Amino acid sequence: MIQFDGDFENASLGQVTRLAEDWYQIGLRPDTTYWTHFRVRGCKGRKITFNLTFVSRTHANRWGVRDSGNPEDPDYTCRNPYFSCDGETWHHFDDAQTYITVPNTVSFRHRFEADEVFICYTIPYTYSHLQSFLGRIAEHPLVQVESLGPTRDGHDLPIVTVGPNPDAEDVLFFVCREDGDEPTSNVALEGLIDRLIAGQDAAVTAMLDGCVLKFVPMVAIDAVVADQRYAEPAVLSVPSTTKLIVFEFHGASFRTRPNGMVYRYRLQGFDADWRTTGARRVEYADLPAGDYFFEIVAVDRD
Repeated sequence: MIQFDGDFENASLGQVTRLAEDWYQIGLRPDTTYWTHFRVRGCKGRKITFNLTFVSRTHANRWGVRDSGNPEDPDYTCRNPYFSCDGETWHHFDDAQTYITVPNTVSFRHRFEADEVFICYTIPYTYSHLQSFLGRIAEHPLVQVESLGPTRDGHDLPIVTVGPNPDAEDVLFFVCREDGDEPTSNVALEGLIDRLIAGQDAAVTAMLDGCVLKFVPMVAIDAVVADQRYAEPAVLSVPSTTKLIVFEFHGASFRTRPNGMVYRYRLQGFDADWRTTGARRVEYADLPAGDYFFEIVAVDRD
């Protein structure tokens, strides 16, 4: 039995309609218009066709749907979406084209070798990816990771300052990922910041001596997170097949910058001793089935 769902971070899935054997109409959520990211289970060994119909020509054009202007020589080309068996390694579909008999519709198909696949408009870059990157650079002497405050949905909106003198008079300000469907901008930002702090380019070093760079790496956080479910800090039950458990936290201090906070934590039932981190996120992979209790303490460095 084939099953569809969008119950994970960055997902976007509307109503799914079965048109025929291994042929499905994929509905788009009205708040995302053309971004789609969903999971299919039970597809091993099956060649499945997916149709996407857009509410307007403008949204269809974002998928590369073109009109040749000649009904005797139509243009069937369109954007070739991606699929992944693990959520990390992505591949194009075997076949993708416009569905010429229905306006503003694209069709793509593939014979899958795995039982579970993720399908997406383009390779995603999630809020979790961003948090991992910020955790990696937060302790660098040229970097300050701070918060501009919570988003409408309560997610932390980070700002990254790069430079040896955070109070420099000349400031270059960058805003990234204004829309949820712009993941390549975050990949480019990672490369830019890594280049700035590598210390291997004399021209970059000279530039940083005279100015400071500030980055808002992801404005559309709520749209990027999309269908991820956040539980209140209480009892949470997850399937034993869950591969990754993530805890996110944020400590506040009147005397210490957010990137200066240190956290002590432990997962009772797994960690023998307390651990220490400067990040605001910790991950546990492949936990055995059982009962656990997560403890976290914020430590003011001053």
